[in-house]
Amino acid sequence: MLKVLKYKVAGHVFSIRVPDRIAGNRILSSYEPFRLPESDASEALFTLDVEIGELPKTGKLVQLCNDEPPYLWIFRPAEDSGSLDSFCFGYSFDKEAPKGIVRFENGDDWSHGLLTIGNHCPFSIADSCMNNTMMLMYAYNTGWHDTLMLHASAPMVDGRGYIFMAKSGTGKSTHSQMWMD
Repeated sequence: MLKVLKYKVAGHVFSIRVPDRIAGNRILSSYEPFRLPESDASEALFTLDVEIGELPKTGKLVQLCNDEPPYLWIFRPAEDSGSLDSFCFGYSFDKEAPKGIVRFENGDDWSHGLLTIGNHCPFSIADSCMNNTMMLMYAYNTGWHDTLMLHASAPMVDGRGYIFMAKSGTGKSTHSQMWMD
């Protein structure tokens, strides 16, 4: 059974369908302020389906991105995946192998993705896989709607906004809180 969670960020509605067995956990906690009530009938700009199971075949590795975790894997799809004109992506915290793989149903149409999280994957890694896939899909799908996604912290101090942009874990939120204090 799947649970549907809907969110609205910068005016764009998107949804994620997750198995009940992980929906009860605190998945995507950073998205909680943007969560819509279950009764909301807004149409989603894009949807991500999540499943737990054996990872699909990925095909040829094109690139392993990032110098430190989390890692983004970019693959050319396997010949038997049904889509040779698109890529699939993997996520991990080590360089051994991805722990989650996302594929897109219709090649270049990123309005529907399927994220497979490997069996026995720890919850924190599964949550990271979902979060990274949602950000990837959000950036791609909202760019066509005059929206730019930034990974930043933006405190308002004395009527002015200050944007701190940097890699995850750098201290953007800590810096912002110091300014606020």
